[in-house]
Formats: sequence, structure tokens, C-alpha cells
Amino acid sequence: MNRRRPLTVQSLESRLTMNAGAIACAGHHSFFNPRDTNGDQVVGPRDVLVVINALQVHGELAGNESQGDPPQCHVDTLAVDVNGDGMLSPADVLSVINWLQQNHQQRQELSAARETWSRNGPSDYVMVHQWGYSAFIPEVTTTVRAGVIATAVDENGNEKSHGGSFDAGLTVEAVFDLIEQELDQGHFRIEISYDPETGRPTRVYSDPMEWAADDESLFIVNSFIALA
Repeated sequence: MNRRRPLTVQSLESRLTMNAGAIACAGHHSFFNPRDTNGDQVVGPRDVLVVINALQVHGELAGNESQGDPPQCHVDTLAVDVNGDGMLSPADVLSVINWLQQNHQQRQELSAARETWSRNGPSDYVMVHQWGYSAFIPEVTTTVRAGVIATAVDENGNEKSHGGSFDAGLTVEAVFDLIEQELDQGHFRIEISYDPETGRPTRVYSDPMEWAADDESLFIVNSFIALA
């Protein structure tokens, strides 16, 4: 699978027909989801355009600013300071574009893993896994028969709910669905590992917000046994 090369500031500046200098832009950074520049709860190409349009407008205005007074962002430029450095520059465009490229790559890997699982994955298995936010994440043992959860118990023998959520019994298919939800939410960082033979997820690390503490979640498979 071919990986796209991340853009650089230099290559982006050569493509943008604008004054590519940095523009003072304090107060226009979203700490909740920095790459959602237009605030629609989705990170996509429109967020790139918001920053590019802001650069074009302010690049044109830069020549009218007095000497020693850098051009300033206007209040209608939304969250265009993507990297939170107090400036509007091509680096903010890059932050969104490179995230979109990575997200696209991870979706391709997820699709390939699903196909591998559909071909090679067993329908009967026992999966011992953990998924949660805290430092101590309860271990759940899920027994699956014909692709359906037969039993799900925690390490103390307590029955757990059967569903696609934290601290629940999960099938591999449910884990795939949860990974897709994580990718849809535009999190700051997502790291995913798959078993090369079966395609099943083995580890999912998600960090929704760059500057927030204790918001990270981790899914990990401690053991997986195919049943006869």
C-alpha cells in the first residue's frame, strides 16, 4: 500500500499564491479540536479551505498595515490558528492536510484489516481484552460462537454487557466499528495495530485532545484463542 508523503511548509508555500508570511492570530485556536476550523464537528477539506481563505484575505491586507504592526486576524476567521502558536501561517494549513492524509491512510488500513478478518478470522474464539480511560482498566474475557458473544465476564467473574462500548464484551467486528467511530471523531492522535494473519485489532490508542490530561483511551488484546 502506497503512503502519501506529508507536505512541508516549503512545498505548500510554493503552491499557495499568497503572501505566506505569518500573521498575528492570538485567540483563534480551538483546544477541543484544533483541526475543526469551521466548528462543524467534522474534520475535512472544508477546514483546509477555511485556513487557506484566511491566508489569502490577510495576505492581501498585509500591504496596508503600518510598518512594525503585523496584520491581525479578524474575529470572523474562526479557529484558523490550528497549531496554537498565536499566528496564522501555512503551517496551520499543513496541520489539517497532514492529519487528513493520515486519517485516510488509517481508514485504508482498517478496510484492509476487515477484509483480512472476513477471509481468515475464526467465527469461534476467546478474546481477553481491556478498553478504557483509567490507568487500571478491567480485563474482560469474551467467548464468541458463530460470530456472536456467548459469554463476557470480567476478571472477578462478573457478567459484562454485550455491546460496542468500554468495559463490555466485544467481538472483533465490534472493535472494528469502534475504531471507525474513533476515526470519525477527528481525534488528535490515534494509533492502531492489527494482527497480520487474521487482521483483528490488537491495540488501539486514542488521544482526543492534544493539551488535555487523562482523556486518552487504550484497547489492548491480552490473549486470543481460536476455538475448534
